[in-house]
Amino acid sequence: MKFKGNFGELTLNINGTEATGTYQENGTLKGEFINNTFKGQWKNKDLEGLVEFTITNDKLEGNWKKGLEPGPLKGKWEGKLLNISSNKIDRTESDNVITKHVNDFNKIENSLVKITISGRISNYLFGIVRPEYFDECEKALKFASDEVEDVEKFIVMLYETTLDSGFESGLDVFRENINMDELKENCPLLFKFLESVDAGHSTHYQFYETILNQSQEDVNVIESDAYITISIDEIEVLSEKKLSDFLGEIKWVDEDDDPKAIAASNAIWAKHSETFNIDESTLIGKAENGVIILEEWINPQGLNNFKSRLQNVTVEHDNIVDFDYYIENVDFNIEKLTFLKFSGMADFHDSGPEYIGSYLFYENELIIPEMNIHRDKGFTFYYEPEYKSCSFLIDG
Repeated sequence: MKFKGNFGELTLNINGTEATGTYQENGTLKGEFINNTFKGQWKNKDLEGLVEFTITNDKLEGNWKKGLEPGPLKGKWEGKLLNISSNKIDRTESDNVITKHVNDFNKIENSLVKITISGRISNYLFGIVRPEYFDECEKALKFASDEVEDVEKFIVMLYETTLDSGFESGLDVFRENINMDELKENCPLLFKFLESVDAGHSTHYQFYETILNQSQEDVNVIESDAYITISIDEIEVLSEKKLSDFLGEIKWVDEDDDPKAIAASNAIWAKHSETFNIDESTLIGKAENGVIILEEWINPQGLNNFKSRLQNVTVEHDNIVDFDYYIENVDFNIEKLTFLKFSGMADFHDSGPEYIGSYLFYENELIIPEMNIHRDKGFTFYYEPEYKSCSFLIDG
């Protein structure tokens, strides 16, 4: 028997009172089937738990929980039997199948949708060196070695005192190149910060907060080699697909091609034009699965004060990370997802994979993700860069 429900598509095989099954891509079931009721265990990737459901009148209804210990089963499983003709849902490798797989599930009222975009995703922070610290950096050059030629090299060296490279200590390098007695006497702010680093109280995060006037808005660069996972009420309906496979080919459209996509773009423009400086001339792309991609020379309000060409800093974080986007109380439809991308990103962030976007919307609402960094692959620090500045990203 095959069912389509909020758990994706489930196949149940019954042999006497024993039953096994599969669901989604990696999920399995094992248990007993007696009097039209299944009781047993589920496994999906590294998770497992208990599940119980009853099949009556071609409907599957039941509950589940995480963990094998006894306890209330609060999660719901609901689905309908697929007849033979229904089983002919396209099961090609087409990316449109992914869309259908998500959109065809039976909605549970007040469902919680979680979209996770994961992988190696660059993150940019912008800032401007605070005047009181900049003055001390210039002063410190007077008692620095010949290796420290200018303010840029000094600030980079100062930043690297907060990083653990696994090789030579950045703090030791700093001490080798600066007369620390002169620094203590003439640059009390810098000396106090270095004392905090030496005591283990300050990392690169404290550098941003102390030395920089930093933007409260970072810029994430989501590219086509990242992975997307979609869960509805904690049940995966789409398991870790590359964005390139999930989206398929992206085509630019106009009003004659796709008035629906134009209407979706206009709705976002009407609601967020001031926040992002979006206008009606936005380039509109549509993926094979219906997701909208908007491209514009956007100017996020949170970055307005960081377009200085002087004393500006850009830090690129190369992270292995999960971005978790939550959408509550919706009848989820992939075609209501929209990515917004910077037009200037192609020159700002030179990379092989295709740039997909930096902001995600659902039904015209901007979704702010929760970020879970698994591992950082490195940091790149730029001082007054020509092509890596906030100004260049926004204005070109």
